Amino acid sequence: MNIKQYFKNLLYFIVYYSGALHALIMLMRLVSRNHRGLILFFHRFDDGSSDHLLPSLHVREFEKQVGHLKRMYSVATMDAVADSVAKGNPFAAPVVAITIDDGYRDNYTLAYPVLKKHGVAALVYLTAGLMDTNNGLWLDDMEFVLTHARENRFTLPEVFGERLVDISTVEGKRDALKELYRAMLPRNNHERRHIVDCLTHSLGVTAVDLARRERTMMTWNEVKEMAANGITFAAHTLTHPFLPVLPQHEAQKEIRESRERIEEKLGAKVKHFAIPNGKREDFTEDLRDYCRTIGFQTVVTTDAGPVSGGDDLFSLRRVIPPPPMHVFACEVARYFFLSRSTQSCERNVRRTAPAVISGVVGALFLSLLLPSVGLPVQRTKAHSQESSFVVDDFNFYEIPASGRPPKGQVYVDPVFHSRITRITDAPVDVPGRHNHYAQPGYPKHDIENADGSMLIVQSFSGSCWQIWNARPPYNKIREIPASLIGWGMPIDARWDNADPDILYYYKGTQFFKYSVTDNKSVMLHDFKKDFPDEPVVAATTLEEGDASDDRRYWAFLIRCKDPERIKQKRDPWYNAAYVVYDKDYHGKDKGKIISTLTNKQPAWREAGFISMSPSGRYVWIGDTHRVYQRDFSSYRDLGCSNHADMAFSDEGREVVVCGGERYSGTKDLGVWYKMIDLENGEFTWLSPAGKAAYHISGNSHDVPGWAVVSIYEPTAPARPSKWYDHSISMIELTRRKAPEPRVWRVAHTHTVRKSYADDPFAKINKKGTKIWFGSGWGNSFKDGQYDLYQIDLPQGWPEVMKSRLRSNLTDKRQ
Repeated sequence: MNIKQYFKNLLYFIVYYSGALHALIMLMRLVSRNHRGLILFFHRFDDGSSDHLLPSLHVREFEKQVGHLKRMYSVATMDAVADSVAKGNPFAAPVVAITIDDGYRDNYTLAYPVLKKHGVAALVYLTAGLMDTNNGLWLDDMEFVLTHARENRFTLPEVFGERLVDISTVEGKRDALKELYRAMLPRNNHERRHIVDCLTHSLGVTAVDLARRERTMMTWNEVKEMAANGITFAAHTLTHPFLPVLPQHEAQKEIRESRERIEEKLGAKVKHFAIPNGKREDFTEDLRDYCRTIGFQTVVTTDAGPVSGGDDLFSLRRVIPPPPMHVFACEVARYFFLSRSTQSCERNVRRTAPAVISGVVGALFLSLLLPSVGLPVQRTKAHSQESSFVVDDFNFYEIPASGRPPKGQVYVDPVFHSRITRITDAPVDVPGRHNHYAQPGYPKHDIENADGSMLIVQSFSGSCWQIWNARPPYNKIREIPASLIGWGMPIDARWDNADPDILYYYKGTQFFKYSVTDNKSVMLHDFKKDFPDEPVVAATTLEEGDASDDRRYWAFLIRCKDPERIKQKRDPWYNAAYVVYDKDYHGKDKGKIISTLTNKQPAWREAGFISMSPSGRYVWIGDTHRVYQRDFSSYRDLGCSNHADMAFSDEGREVVVCGGERYSGTKDLGVWYKMIDLENGEFTWLSPAGKAAYHISGNSHDVPGWAVVSIYEPTAPARPSKWYDHSISMIELTRRKAPEPRVWRVAHTHTVRKSYADDPFAKINKKGTKIWFGSGWGNSFKDGQYDLYQIDLPQGWPEVMKSRLRSNLTDKRQ
């Protein structure tokens, strides 16, 4: 780094972390009437486990960037940006569009979850001919060959002349790849292929090695999933060639057929095109005119700069501000506010320059006076309290080192004073072929039967579903036979509300009632008969749904598979309808479908799960979080993201509990829990979440006003360092403003998270007396075992919690 870059980086660091940048952006948004747009673009993402030689963006940085953009600017779709540019008017506010080039698999595995979590739109330009194949871009082929080379030196006269190239180090490989990229960029596909083949031969990499490499591009099913959840797709040619060296008809074919391929797969119009390699000079005027002729609305380049009303829609500029976060944030602001603007904006800047400078200087001065940015984390022992089991502060407490408790013996959490019992000994009770695993199931439904005598447990053993004794000696009563429930099926089995012997479940298109004592099932309904014109294969809640509390009303998703769609090059799997089934419409267990919403109706939205509300008045779908009336006559979008659950508030209202970013003015308070009233849509901020990595359980319907949250951060090898890490808490659900809703910290989970299966999935019973969670207790489940644990909540805890007050919540938050 030269001296100029050093001081620029230092300035950016101070301006960003002092809060001066935030103040400047807010001020410029107020004083400027003529705003511009910024189209950001990204390529590859990593999570620290990849061996990329060329730059890729760590997903943690990407999440920070997305969060910053969402807080400070208006994040819009490319359609909206194109519409504003076409009208020739300034933007009403600084607008950002997020685009991603090429269609790498990490766009789906890493970037997409971040976009979905934040509810942010993005557009992905696909190299359509490489989707659903084991092929990559020519650059990926070279990277693979260099990273898997069996030689440390090579010659390649076509690129390096007679020079012997040393790739014995990672830096040597990276330098060689950069030179190869520059040399091969202006060549046609045939020449590129020849050079890759020569490189492969020189370095001892075989065709078998290339064939066995991990897939680098997305599949069409992954693309379709993203498209169903707010991500737009556009064309980027079939094979990513250098268009200027192709004959005109071949270049047109690359453009046209990439668009046709995407439209065929997704059934949606493709409006936008990105130039491979990206520079304006890489695209002739003839090809620009061709894009207009065949109906594209925009063509984007990689020439850096913002976009304004009246710009050429077929030469739109994009920018790729680099990490780390302070550089990214300042560079984005520079493109918006400090590069050349319209005369009107320049006049506003000159007129307000003294105020801008004063704001920046003031912010810097305040940052020097403050002892630190944010509050320090306190590392103390939990203080003695009037009620010894109640810890309701936001201090960080080290997770005590302790061995896995013996099965059946009570372990008292030394920090939070809760009484924890290990219910299973997985290697003995539920031995699996590869892993020993006993889990409470998804947090949204009750693990416990009506009289508290039995539990339903999920495992990797046998059929995967076991009935467990909920009382000492906590033994397995029986395994539900695979012949009845199917092997490893999603745990769509729910206890009856009154009869402790009865479970309800589905298998395929049929809905059953199961007696634990008799070990027999009775079919109550076959949904296939209700849809004679559809190839129905399942009626399901997709694991996360539940029935009404009285077990009368059930919501199901009707899932279909039509092999004929394969011939049409369409996904054979599709969702045909949502239904509400009244189990007792004609009398006990004599039910019928009472309302239906099909995928052809305007109110339809694709669901990740479906559930009835506890009262049976509403149908809730997620992860898009929409609530319908039971008859589907109207609906309400909840504005939730991430995990959520239904519950009763302290006021007796049916609510959905979820999380979201909270602000106090322009100050970001981070992620907070909130609840949304199902009837009127009113939402209430509850308490801080810290991170959005949580599961929620609102099952305690007999004790309204509380929900359980279990945090599954951080991921190993990172160690817990925040008050909420790897813990279980109860959050109060109330509209009361004073005192503020309370957080009762219940237990540490002793989780070592390496994958989703290590999550605790904590869930509370309907009676509000017990919490169950799963844990490897110091290990990932793959490195040992994962068991079911039970927390016995103290008698009278609701009355004790109501007697306690907590104030200054916002000030205490870490």
